[in-house]
Parts: sequence; structure tokens; C-alpha cells
Amino acid sequence: MEIIKDKILFVLIGVLVLIISVFIFILFKPNSEKQSGKDSTTISTPKEVLNTMLNQDKSNEKRDNYNLSDFYSNNKFLDSKVDSVFKSLNDRQRAGQVIVQAAGEYGKPYSVIDALIQKNEIGGVLLLKGSSSEFKSKISELSETVKKNNSIPPIYSCDAEPSLLNMKISGSPHFPKTSSIKTEKDAIKISEDITKYIKGLGFNQNFAPVCDFNTNKEIIGDRSFGSNTEIVSALANAFVKLSQDNNVVATAKHFPGHGNVSGDSHKGLVTIKGEPSEIETFRKVISGGVISVMIGHIAVEGSKKYNTGGRPSTISRNIITDLLKEELKFKGLIITDAMNMKGVTSFERPSLEALKSGCDMVLMPTDEAKLLNSIVEYANKDEKFKEQLSISVKKILRLKFCLGLFKNN
Repeated sequence: MEIIKDKILFVLIGVLVLIISVFIFILFKPNSEKQSGKDSTTISTPKEVLNTMLNQDKSNEKRDNYNLSDFYSNNKFLDSKVDSVFKSLNDRQRAGQVIVQAAGEYGKPYSVIDALIQKNEIGGVLLLKGSSSEFKSKISELSETVKKNNSIPPIYSCDAEPSLLNMKISGSPHFPKTSSIKTEKDAIKISEDITKYIKGLGFNQNFAPVCDFNTNKEIIGDRSFGSNTEIVSALANAFVKLSQDNNVVATAKHFPGHGNVSGDSHKGLVTIKGEPSEIETFRKVISGGVISVMIGHIAVEGSKKYNTGGRPSTISRNIITDLLKEELKFKGLIITDAMNMKGVTSFERPSLEALKSGCDMVLMPTDEAKLLNSIVEYANKDEKFKEQLSISVKKILRLKFCLGLFKNN
């Protein structure tokens, strides 16, 4: 009798286990079938789930610290920060953000720059020629002015091309000329050394690399990586990536190309005759993620699409907006070459015209106070220009957040 009871109990336990097993299978089966693109019996491991979470787009992550990798991202929290600062500025202060003035031996006195910072009427400062100790000291002093006045911090830029750095910043380590760079490994190494050096002085934007061909020996020459599109773009992209990975903005110049012209735009207007041959190089560097492009004082004639009508590209909407922004899809910061160069000074109100044509920032206007007045005046009577100006200012403020300038303010 006891044996029969034991058998019945064993059977009941077996049935109960079977019922529980079926219940568990039914309960969890739908979850496995919902996995897109997987067999119904495949279940993600914890490691796979973790990797998926880590690889998710974090562009809309709410945080206080950003870097240059966030510049091209869609981030509503970063957008809201930019909007907040933008709304705090008056019309004149917004106009000031598009101005980059030079300081140092070839620029304005530091007292002028200091005053502009105090009034929030400047967006960037180019330290053009001086010693490494002077530049480090002056950037520190100007940064103190920013803190004391709770001003919008400027972007500090320099001409740190491999071929020009030793001439532009005395006391700097020796760097080889750009023309001596032959491999991507070399480009990365030189960019790493330059970026580390100028970042240590306080700079956060480099007006390099030169993406022009070396065909023009008068002003480009050894400042170029060569005259082959594939080689120049590959070396330029390597230089750009290292710089921006270390949170120093790189600048591709001089669009649409200063290589296949005769003459020097410092001395007068130069002209590309026929179809511009260097556009493809810039296209590849733009695709590589460069954040800033500098426009050269270069006219284009004899081209089916890109004629500038005898005007430099700096003040040509056909080049800046139609070609660079719309055709090449460049969404970054567009800055002029120095506006005191003779390639552009003979034209009426060139700095304002550059902004109207689509530039975001004007480098070294001859009279920044006069330019501020003209920007505000024109924006108040032209709604489309005002909208375009707002986009430029927000782009500049966004870049400053990505450079970490506001967290130190």
C-alpha cells in the first residue's frame, strides 16, 4: 500500500513539474519571438544587451559637458543651452559673435580686444604674431576678463600650419613643413604635436590645414600636402581628425582653392580661370568631418556653375551658399580669410557682404565698430538676413559649448 502511495505521489510531482515547465515556456516564448531578425529560440545574452545599450545614440543625452564630437549631433539639450545664451544677448552682442579680430603684433591692441570682450561684442580672437610666452599670458589675461565680466568667452585661434607655426609663434618647437608630410601616420604625428602645443598655450582653433594644391608657388608652395586630390584629402583628414579628437577646431583652407591661380591674394584679387579643380579635395575633407572652412579671396571666371562675377569668393553667394552649403552640404562654421587683404578691400562693405553671402564669421575686419553698426542696421531691415545671422550666431555658440568654454566661465 505504501508503495502505491509513493508511486501516486511521484506521478503527481511529475505532472506538476510538467505543468510548471509548460507555463514557463508559454510565458517567455512571446518575448523571444519579438526579437527582430532573430530565430524564435534565440535570446540575447546580458553582454549583448549591454553592448546594445552602450552603442545606442547618446546625442540626446542630457549632460553638462560636451566636446567637438557633439557639434554635428542632434541634441535637444545642447540646443536648449544655445538658445538660452542666444536669448540673453541683445542685437549688438549677437552681431559681435560673428567678428574675429586679431591681437598682437599684426592686430589690434590688447586693450581694444579686452574692451570688446567686456561688452560681449566679439566672437573670436586671432593671436597673429608673437612669442609663445606672450600668447599664453595674454590668453590667460583675456580669460580673466571673461570671468570678471561674465562675458561670452571668445574662441582663441592661431595660424598653426606646420609650415608657418615657427614664424607665427616665436619660441615654439621646430615643426617640419607641410610639404614634407607624405603619409597619414606622419600627418597624425605632426597634428598631435602641434595640437598639444597650441592647446597648452590656450588656443582652441587652428587655421589649418591648407587643402590647396601646391601649384601656386608664390603663396602656397610648401604649405601644401601636394597636388593630388586623393593624397591631399587623405593627409588633411588625418590632420583634422587628430586635432578635433583633442578638442581643437581644425580649419580647411582656402576654399574654393588657392592652388591653381597665379598671384597672392594678400596683394590683390586672384582668379581661377575655368572650372575649380580643388573642390573635390574640399568635398572629401568636409565628408571627413572638418568643423571649419576658410574662404579665400579668389574669383572664379569661365565656369558654368561657379562664376563670381569678378568678385572674390569671400563675398560671393554663389560660392558660399550655393556651392559650399547647398551642393557640398557643409554644416559647419564658415569664416573669411583676413578682410584687410588687398584681394577684397577694394570692394564696398566687404565684411557685411561676406555675411550676406553666407559666411558665419568675419576675420580681421578693418573697423569692427563700424561693422557692428552695419550688421545691426541691416538685420533690422532685412528679415532673411536676420534669420541667417541668428543661425550663424547659434552655430558659433554651439561650437563654444562643444569646446567647453562656458563651463570655465
